[in-house]
Amino acid sequence: MRLMLFTNDVPVLARYYVDTFGLSYLGDPEDTGWIEVDAGGVRLAFPGSMARKALGGKIVFFADDVVETRQQLMERGIEVGAVQSFRKLAYCDFSDPAGNRVQISNRP
Repeated sequence: MRLMLFTNDVPVLARYYVDTFGLSYLGDPEDTGWIEVDAGGVRLAFPGSMARKALGGKIVFFADDVVETRQQLMERGIEVGAVQSFRKLAYCDFSDPAGNRVQISNRP
């Protein structure tokens, strides 16, 4: 499975996900037209501005401990919203440099 996130700066957005979540590059990390990274079971693809702009969406990453993961992200300089809770569900939201919505959730 591949999830595409459109951006005008392919290397910057790909590096953000590699650095933030410890993902691995699949191919040339300096390609300005298309980079993919391995997100374990799914490939995140970052096509450049020549690709059709997608509408909306959100990437959700699983974390056993949302509070701890949020703290780690904030220590890396990422602005993360407050942890929200509903019954056993915990999550928090933020945006990547291209404005795509990202969420950390304890729901697998």
